[in-house]
Amino acid sequence: MILTFERAFDAAHFLPGHKGKCRHLHGHTWRVIIQIDAQPRGDMIVDFNDLKAIVDEFDHRILNKCPPMFDVIYIPPKPELPVCTDREQLDAAAKSAFKTYTDKVKTFRDEMFSFMKWGWFDYPSAENIAKDIHKRVTHLLGDLGYIEKKQAHVIIEVWESDNSSVSCDDHESP
Repeated sequence: MILTFERAFDAAHFLPGHKGKCRHLHGHTWRVIIQIDAQPRGDMIVDFNDLKAIVDEFDHRILNKCPPMFDVIYIPPKPELPVCTDREQLDAAAKSAFKTYTDKVKTFRDEMFSFMKWGWFDYPSAENIAKDIHKRVTHLLGDLGYIEKKQAHVIIEVWESDNSSVSCDDHESP
């Protein structure tokens, strides 16, 4: 028996180091098709809600890990240093101003990007997303006792657009 589950999610990503336009942050409505070839244990192979939960984990995220470049996106105005007559006063004033400056950058970053749900990929290509979903589904099936007895075959298809997809099965997933 072959179970097929299909679900879409919306997410953004960029491909660091890629020479094409995908190196820039952009989004897709991704489509995931999960196929499980197995015999049901009891009344079902797996609960569709468990597969939905796996795919929904990707929804409305930036799939990349939080990139460090966002630490320097905001540059507050340069601090004014008081007029100081000796070197010790000047050093103390500069340290205080620098701390205030870096605190403002950190506060801005924390406030600006805390609402974003960041992902876990260094390189969120469709191939890596398919492998990750395959690993999650395989883990779920392992919890149900299918995998250790090799009683299930899993195929994951990830569609990045209407005409671009990648498939991953048990033979290709790490």
